[in-house]
Amino acid sequence: MMGLTRSTLVVLFSLSLLLQPLANAQDQAQGRPGASAQAPAAGRPGASSSDQVPVQASASSQAPAAGRPGASTAPTTDPAQPRPKVYSCPADNGARYTTGNGVTFELKCDHGTIAKPLDNTITNTQKDCADYCSTLSNCQSCDWNINSKLCATKQQYIPTFPLPGTHTWFPLEERSQRPETEYRSPPDCPAAKVALLESVTTSATFTADGECPSNDGKIFLTPQGTYFQVKCGTQNTAQVTLPDSRPLHDFAECMTACADNPECNSVTFASGKPDWQCKMFESGVETLAADATKNKASAVVIEPPTSAKKDDLVYLCSTECPNADGQTWDSPTGQKFRMDCCKRHGTITIGQTQAGSLEECMKICSFTLACQSVDFQRDTGRCYFGKHSGAPTIAASGWASAYAVGCSGACKKEGCCGGA
Repeated sequence: MMGLTRSTLVVLFSLSLLLQPLANAQDQAQGRPGASAQAPAAGRPGASSSDQVPVQASASSQAPAAGRPGASTAPTTDPAQPRPKVYSCPADNGARYTTGNGVTFELKCDHGTIAKPLDNTITNTQKDCADYCSTLSNCQSCDWNINSKLCATKQQYIPTFPLPGTHTWFPLEERSQRPETEYRSPPDCPAAKVALLESVTTSATFTADGECPSNDGKIFLTPQGTYFQVKCGTQNTAQVTLPDSRPLHDFAECMTACADNPECNSVTFASGKPDWQCKMFESGVETLAADATKNKASAVVIEPPTSAKKDDLVYLCSTECPNADGQTWDSPTGQKFRMDCCKRHGTITIGQTQAGSLEECMKICSFTLACQSVDFQRDTGRCYFGKHSGAPTIAASGWASAYAVGCSGACKKEGCCGGA
């Protein structure tokens, strides 16, 4: 302490007095010996009223681990949001549930239906089964099996019956069925005229190959249009065969080869025993006889088969669709037009105008140089002129078309367009 003045010593002593409380507080926090005792915890016995203040947990303190004793499980969803309803039986028997698309079901526990099945799927819950049924327009109820989780949808609205282990969602009212598609004929269009193969329309009486014995008595139509009737187990006994007789691949080829010869009226085919010989004859059914070997088959030329058909009701001289379809009309200038309904040419036009009808449209065309065809739309009255000399190629409902086919009387002696 040598060399220190009295004033310096006073200052140092004062500083030690000021720093002593801070040292005591540090010793107390670290639990060192000699540290002063801690104050009683707030709210505990012995604590002064001024010390009893609320103690808030630190934000950094962690909650006890989930699943351990004393641990609390934090909610995984927002408590403000309502929990989804879980439907269970028998507690919710008679409960009603409205799906997201507006179908209201009533739960019937331990009941099922014998309605016609729609389809089956697996759903986790009864509620999911109702949701699935609501997405099917023709689902009238659904049975949910508690063990298999099978959701069986039904397409009939019929009463339920007791069935333990199965719970039915039944709509409060029968769901309206989706209407069938309405067939709409194109306006003013004639009925389609499609030629069908006879082998398709009357397959019970036609054969594609003539193989015996399954096709006995059936008709075979050759590519040339000749009709043969198959006669299994027969042969032609005529002594003279036509020069075209020769070995051929099969019975159908034999009949087709016969059709190439105007004199051939029947064939006998050996079917590979012994030499695939196709024998052609001028005689017909009158010289056929049974084949003792059962290895041969014959066929005879017959007249084309006929059947009753409904006649089309056609109004002559009409220029209004659908009756005008396929008819011709003579214009005032002598030019003849062929009319088609529900078709248009669609070619580059040379002009257009308004017209009150297809007939007026054709009349204007006949007075227009270079006009050979017209396309007419009835609703708008638009009449389009073109140079296309031929039938229209575009199907278009609501349209009518026509094209020039020469002058009236062009094929007669008086000449074309009234000329001598």
